[in-house]
Amino acid sequence: MKRQEHEEPAPEVETGDESAAADIRAEDEFTAVLRERNEFKSQWERALADYQNLLHRLPRQVEEGVRRDVEPRLKELVAVLDYLEMALASPATSNDAKAIVFGVDMVKKLLVDTLTNMGVEPIDAGLGKPLDPSVHEAISTRDVPNSPDAPASGTVLSVEKRGYTWKGRPLRHAQVTVARRATPASGETN
Repeated sequence: MKRQEHEEPAPEVETGDESAAADIRAEDEFTAVLRERNEFKSQWERALADYQNLLHRLPRQVEEGVRRDVEPRLKELVAVLDYLEMALASPATSNDAKAIVFGVDMVKKLLVDTLTNMGVEPIDAGLGKPLDPSVHEAISTRDVPNSPDAPASGTVLSVEKRGYTWKGRPLRHAQVTVARRATPASGETN
């Protein structure tokens, strides 16, 4: 018996209409894949931009958060320092009072060192210099004569309460008294 050979079917030959339809389907699939790729790329670019913005914004937000939390405590410590300085300014004549003054002075030095380590620095009061609103708060004025050797109006005459900065920004403005030139009364001449 003769063995029959199995014949493979002949490849289908597409007609022009079927070929065109297949090309359209392939083109549609390609267009869909390209659109999807562009959407993913656009999403990735937005996510990358958001991430880069976060990297720039996050340190500032953390710094501001720390400042909001720490600054009020530092102001309280500066107030404690004021009271320690007032205590040290009181006269101490007895041995007991001198011992207390010694102890208060040690506490003050420890507090000053702690504040300095935290970045708190006293503001230079600028005695004899013009009032600087970025570091001074004028709480009073004092009339000075209208003469060439008298300080100009707006000159810092005295410091009523020392000011402090923290990390380069005012923690508490220095409270100062400033000069105000006396104006001649009407009818007077210079």
